[in-house]
Amino acid sequence: MPDTNSELRQTFNRICAQPSGESRTVALETLLEAVDATGEQPLLNEILAEIVNAFRWSEDSLRHLSAYGRLLRNYDTAPEWFDEHTLYKLHWALHTIGLKMLGRHDVPLASIEAYLLQMRRHYAEAGHSVHPAHQIEYDLAVQLGDGERAAKALAALHSTEINRLDDCEPCVHSAMGSIYAGAGDHERAMQQWAPVLEGGQRCLSEPYRALADSLMPLVELGRLDEARANHLHGYQIIRDKDEMVLPLAQHVRFCALTGNEARAVELLHARAVVFTLALDPIFRLRLLESVQLACAALIARGGGDVQVPGPDGRNARADAAFDRIDAERRDLCERFDRRNGNDLMSRRSAERIAYTTAHPHVPLGLKAAIADAPQVRESRAEAPASTAADLECLLAEARAAGAAFADDRLERWGRVGEAAERLGVALEPSDEAEVLVFRLNDTDDPDRKRALTVRAADLFRKADREGRALTLEASMLRSDEDADVEAVRAEAAGLLGVAERLADADPVHSLRGRVSVHSALAELGERRGIEPDARLREAIAALDADLAARPDERGVTEARVRLLLVMARVVESDDDRNAAIRAAYELACAADHALETVVSALWYNVLLRNEERREEALAVAEKGMAAARPGMKDATIGAIHSAAAETAVSLEHWSRAELYAVQAARYHDRSGQSRLATIARHMAGVAMAEQGRNEAAVHVLWAVLEELAEADDEDEQWRTVDVRILLGDCYKQLGDREEASKQALEALRLMDGGIRHPNATQYARTAHQTGELLEEMGDVASAVLAFGRAERAWRERGVVPAAAWSVRAAIWARVEVDEADEEADSAAFAALAAELRTQWGDEELAPSYREFCRADLAETLLQHGSYLADDAAAIPLLREALEVFREGEYGIGARELSGARELMRRLAETGDAEGAAAVAEQTLGRLEPDENPGFRKRVEEAVAEYRDAAASDRPGSDRSE
Repeated sequence: MPDTNSELRQTFNRICAQPSGESRTVALETLLEAVDATGEQPLLNEILAEIVNAFRWSEDSLRHLSAYGRLLRNYDTAPEWFDEHTLYKLHWALHTIGLKMLGRHDVPLASIEAYLLQMRRHYAEAGHSVHPAHQIEYDLAVQLGDGERAAKALAALHSTEINRLDDCEPCVHSAMGSIYAGAGDHERAMQQWAPVLEGGQRCLSEPYRALADSLMPLVELGRLDEARANHLHGYQIIRDKDEMVLPLAQHVRFCALTGNEARAVELLHARAVVFTLALDPIFRLRLLESVQLACAALIARGGGDVQVPGPDGRNARADAAFDRIDAERRDLCERFDRRNGNDLMSRRSAERIAYTTAHPHVPLGLKAAIADAPQVRESRAEAPASTAADLECLLAEARAAGAAFADDRLERWGRVGEAAERLGVALEPSDEAEVLVFRLNDTDDPDRKRALTVRAADLFRKADREGRALTLEASMLRSDEDADVEAVRAEAAGLLGVAERLADADPVHSLRGRVSVHSALAELGERRGIEPDARLREAIAALDADLAARPDERGVTEARVRLLLVMARVVESDDDRNAAIRAAYELACAADHALETVVSALWYNVLLRNEERREEALAVAEKGMAAARPGMKDATIGAIHSAAAETAVSLEHWSRAELYAVQAARYHDRSGQSRLATIARHMAGVAMAEQGRNEAAVHVLWAVLEELAEADDEDEQWRTVDVRILLGDCYKQLGDREEASKQALEALRLMDGGIRHPNATQYARTAHQTGELLEEMGDVASAVLAFGRAERAWRERGVVPAAAWSVRAAIWARVEVDEADEEADSAAFAALAAELRTQWGDEELAPSYREFCRADLAETLLQHGSYLADDAAAIPLLREALEVFREGEYGIGARELSGARELMRRLAETGDAEGAAAVAEQTLGRLEPDENPGFRKRVEEAVAEYRDAAASDRPGSDRSE
């Protein structure tokens, strides 16, 4: 007769060996029914414990709670049927069960209070800390709005040790951080999360939760770079984990509140499956809140028609989804409120979905999959004009700003236009004309621009402001490629005639008009490839002298900055060009002209970089960024950020490079300059990788690859190679050698296909790195081939010392797998040394290259000697290696010390203690008195030892007898 219990046990063991998942859990539940019928209590408890453990990471706790309740009752009634392992699982789940009870509105408060008592009793009986019970009590008190109870529970949490039976250190730090963040103490929250975020503490839940929970606290603290990094890395590592619903909700919330609502929509589309999962009510509520907040952000920015996943998993317009989500969210909150006997859940949830623009924008450096929603104009502290008196006040401010040529004069006229339209008030001709000038910036349609210009100029003349009409018409003088050159010149002559006529009556506008005309003529010639003639240069120089004569008038200095930049394009000598750019920048800064400071900083930054004055160039670019104001064109602001990023990259100021590149990408995206945005993201990825933030860098670099593939820009193909190489570096640092080698091999394939990297040595470097990766993976045959490719590439570049790296690497790779051919390898070492020796001695070669050859000759001789098993053959090579090392300009280095140790060992093993001692003494003589004290001591001991050994071997000594 078969042993039924034995068969059930075997079935249980077989199920436990299966991977986690729904099918495994169903099999356990089916087996539980069979075991229940037999009354085999120990096995029954083991199965229940395994079911509880299976649901520990489930977001639906109903079956979890049911199984655990039965397991706990079994222990309370018959603890003798629990072995040590099953009892451990029972205690381990105590904390998790308490949290899940809190997260379900269908669990009565009385049951939670009773469970708290059970927790304390079980911990006490097991002799463990009640720390987890205090956390459950704190969370319960917060839900109930019982501040006194919450304070007591928090104090108890601080006064009790972590219960390592039922919690782990990373989870405790994460939970405590969330408690402080919830209370608004963001600094203390970050201190609690530090061991996880910075100290590397890990578990099944961390760092996923801490990365997500830290996002908004970091924003509140102004640590935006860290917030961006935690989002990029944090989402990357949860994007395929269905159980990480709460972290996903936090990432969506962060995006919605920091001006990245398009990114929030991307995340929701990518993880739309979570809407179809059976979730605990609290998880469902937090998910709904984050989606509703993202919808609110889209609606606020005019994106109500953007498609987002709805609560049923189907796409809907953001404005429609908002209402559908709101109904379910309110229902969930009301259920919790009925359970808790208050309305706190409803009130707090309403606060969580309230969209606000109070948080700063956090540029992520990523291109959104949906187009940017219409931009919201900068909010003003004052209320919109609602009365005629309000409008009169706005008019007075705008007129004063216009007369003073203030940087915000256009924005002020825009407010006047909005107020007049809202109140239905007709403006005076001059004021209406200024509003029309403001509206010129809102259109790219050339026909509409011309129509607005004509109408505004007529209104200015009607108001007897001919000078203002002149400057407007001159600013619209065509210089595009389709313009008729002669027609433009004729129109320019007419405008200059008006300017001359107004010189006495309205000198400022006369001068400004002349600047616009000459700027258009210079630009027209430049676009047509027409060399500036002497008359244009003379006219510009004369105009500059007229402008310089009025140094205290803001309208004049602003125009002069622009003219100086025009002058830089038409002068004949580089010195004159550089002087004009420098003067433009200095004048713009001194007169505090915001837009002109940005534009001139762009020019001056390039000039300084060309002169290798990169630190100054960076300071100039940063000055330009600081001058950027709301209302400036995104393309202009993006350009100055890109200039700063490029300069910071060249200086290896990586944190600044990342910040500026991310900002540049944001502005280029907004202005529709996708190519420049991709370049900026490329720089951001480089900067992230250089700072060791490889996870974030990988995310950005993959995005760059996708954009490059979409653009198919032949001039930018080299970036595809560079990004592949960078990805290989990042994956190598992350320990994924297989993916690293794939990326490196793909980079080589692209270069083999004809894509040229700007760095001519990149092919050889990448091939060598690929060889190292393949060798580490155990694919020595492929590694040797890669090293061979690197050697050939270096030789094609004429860099024999670098080729030597790859030759030696291939030899040692074969040694590692016992495939070495000593005779062939020794010949390869010898041939390499001969090449290097010849080039070292060639006085026609550059001194720096010859020094490179000397250093690598020494290394080759050292490795050849170390490779040989025959001491007699190795010792001469090692001696020569040390001699070549000593030829260097600098003192003793690590490799020379290695060579000395190897030679001393070989000499001692062959019985030449005297020779070993001589090498030791010679090495000591190469060391500075305070250099490498540990090694010095060992060498001194070796000298004594070798001298002693040599003395004992001499004829007539006591030891020799």
